[in-house]
Amino acid sequence: MAKYDIDALMRNVDNLPSLSPIVTRIISLSEDEECSIDDLVAAISQEPGFTSKVLRLANSAFFGYARQISRVERAVIILGIDSIRNIGLGMAVSSFLKDKKQPFFEALLNIWEESLRVADCAREMSRLNKCTYSDDVFIAGLLHDIGKIALIKSFPTFYEKINKIIEDKSISQFAAEKRVLQFTHPELGIKLAENWNFPEPILYAIKYHHTPYRIQKTESLPVLNIIIPKYICLARLATHPKRAHRKMSLFTRLCFELSIEPEKIATILETQEERLIILKEVFSPVNQ
Repeated sequence: MAKYDIDALMRNVDNLPSLSPIVTRIISLSEDEECSIDDLVAAISQEPGFTSKVLRLANSAFFGYARQISRVERAVIILGIDSIRNIGLGMAVSSFLKDKKQPFFEALLNIWEESLRVADCAREMSRLNKCTYSDDVFIAGLLHDIGKIALIKSFPTFYEKINKIIEDKSISQFAAEKRVLQFTHPELGIKLAENWNFPEPILYAIKYHHTPYRIQKTESLPVLNIIIPKYICLARLATHPKRAHRKMSLFTRLCFELSIEPEKIATILETQEERLIILKEVFSPVNQ
């Protein structure tokens, strides 16, 4: 099997759009401690589609305000800068799914919906623990499989070969990807995320959402880079019962380390469909 160089492939990712100027601006503002509400409003107002998403989320049941929010300024105050950044990143990735005629369109939709489920579950678990970084957990969950989306979108022939090997040889997706490409979809996701200047915790979630215990801990490594991949890994198992059954020891270990009772995860999943209705409205590629 031919060996493909990941950097060479990334130079030919013609089907994946670069981040729009507004999303790039919002990411930059979210990392600027001196960012003001006026700065965010000015950036958001440049794109009507983005403005619509912000207002839709601010008026959703997530926040439960009795009055209708019609002004972007008020919506930004309610949502906060992290939620605004999340909308931008989510819109950027969901834009890959606009073309219904593209190869493996249904597979892309399924991955995106699973990512929404993982993001929602991970955020709700972090909220149970009263984490201050629930927004970071959410966006990491939403974007954790961006490498798989990039693989399908830009290299459908390779994706088809990988699926055939999985079916014929009964091997894992990682093993099939290694056989065809010599690298895996998380590695491809990392390259894309680095090109887009994603925040570091998201990079770690993309790289380690299957293997959070492979993270090399050092004194200088921020704790979020260690904890967030664990939330994403646990959410992936929780939202996929067969996967959790196969990896019960990992599921149990993560529950213990994150101080989350399986019964509480079950409650999160029982109420998830209602939250997903809102998330699909905000992050649907059809509505952009």
